[in-house]
Amino acid sequence: MADSGYVEKAKSAVSNMTGKSYATPAIPNTPSRTINDMLHQRCGKSYDNPVKAGIAHYICYVYTFINKVYELLHKESTPSHTMWMTACGIIGVACILKVVIVYQILIASAFLVHFVLYYSAIGVALFGAGLGVAGMVFFDKDSKAATGFSSENVRTAYTSVRTTVQETAQQFSKND
Repeated sequence: MADSGYVEKAKSAVSNMTGKSYATPAIPNTPSRTINDMLHQRCGKSYDNPVKAGIAHYICYVYTFINKVYELLHKESTPSHTMWMTACGIIGVACILKVVIVYQILIASAFLVHFVLYYSAIGVALFGAGLGVAGMVFFDKDSKAATGFSSENVRTAYTSVRTTVQETAQQFSKND
């Protein structure tokens, strides 16, 4: 006969693949009945929201690590509040150090990205300026002007526009 825990995990995995809910986190068995009840009540269910599921998993991971440190520190069969508090403090400091290290790694990565983007932008700007200078230096002064910018074409265009404006003005004055 199949183990009921295995069946629950299989159901959770199947529902997770369909996208409807996320797997239930593994609840650690701590020496405190109050903490165990709280973990089962708040984290012992599947969630349809990935943020809530992530928080539930993180809480269970933290208490699992606290439990492991507690077991390393306390070898006796009776629960010890002092050793539990010590294990909680050790894991709390470890969580703080983990966050600081991850933050420093992200900031270092951001510096590298900033470095690449900044100097790439400067390179593109210098390349554009170099093309502008090359255009100024290698301009052929003795060549004929392009037909679009010759002085004769500009005079013809100006005369044509002036004539059109005068004719339009005369039509409006006749209509009034």
